[in-house]
Amino acid sequence: MKKYILIILLILICSFLSAQSAFAPIGASWHYNSFCIEDLIPWGQYAHVKYNVVKDTIIGNDTCKLIKVDARSTMVESGTMIIKEDNESIYYYHQNTFYKIMDFNAQEGDTLFLSIVYVGNKLPADSIVEEKIVINNIDTLYIDNHQIKVFKSNYSLVNYYYQYWEKIGFPYEFLPIKRTWLENLVSGRRSIRCYSDGIINYNNPDDEVDENLSCDYLSGLSMEKPENQTQITIYPNPFVNQIIVRTAENGQLVIHDVFGNQLNTWFLNEGEKKIDLSALPKGIYLLHFTSVNQSITNYKIIKL
Repeated sequence: MKKYILIILLILICSFLSAQSAFAPIGASWHYNSFCIEDLIPWGQYAHVKYNVVKDTIIGNDTCKLIKVDARSTMVESGTMIIKEDNESIYYYHQNTFYKIMDFNAQEGDTLFLSIVYVGNKLPADSIVEEKIVINNIDTLYIDNHQIKVFKSNYSLVNYYYQYWEKIGFPYEFLPIKRTWLENLVSGRRSIRCYSDGIINYNNPDDEVDENLSCDYLSGLSMEKPENQTQITIYPNPFVNQIIVRTAENGQLVIHDVFGNQLNTWFLNEGEKKIDLSALPKGIYLLHFTSVNQSITNYKIIKL
């Protein structure tokens, strides 16, 4: 009898240790900063994307994790995604194919072939390409008394060197993303805010926003009226074909390119107006709104 009890205890211990080491257990959640360029958006804009492991799901013969994506961002679409773990490697499921994106078995000096997500306008992916990644260094972080390996490569995703963390994943975005130059310009400071799975609770100490705010804080999205400026809202920003302008006063709106050339003028009445900018090439534009009371508000907008 004691023998059977010992066997059961060993099984339970192994199961517990396995659950501790597993990536993306059910209930795990990540919050990432997304699209927050203070110098391009008036008064700053701090958005976020939350990824939450909802349940197990089966794809073919593989047990996978279904992840809910809740985006408060212009750069990522809400929805779901699927990942799986196999022999301590993590795979992203896209268009009926599993793509390897992380390998926690890697050693310093190993050459890995991992998949990079290429994005045009926003997630989900436009294409996925396998790249050669050399693990140049493996560091260690201590989070909640847990030892976390950090795998680093000199391969650059334009703004950041390629790296991923054991148990947590990528420190900048949920997937390894390589964007166009314009997307990198408008996507701003991207980093993980928080991670939690019931065992590990991580809050990014380098997050530049007030540490007392919750992981899902939003600011700047309501475009509230600054002191001594006309109350005006312009969205979406970035935009593709048109913007919507809402103002509390009548006035004149003028658009310039970055070289100062005046491109168009509109006389707006109090309320909301849709403005078609589909003829403009992609880039950054300056908007100047002058109210009937001569109050002036300036904006920078980005066309994708």
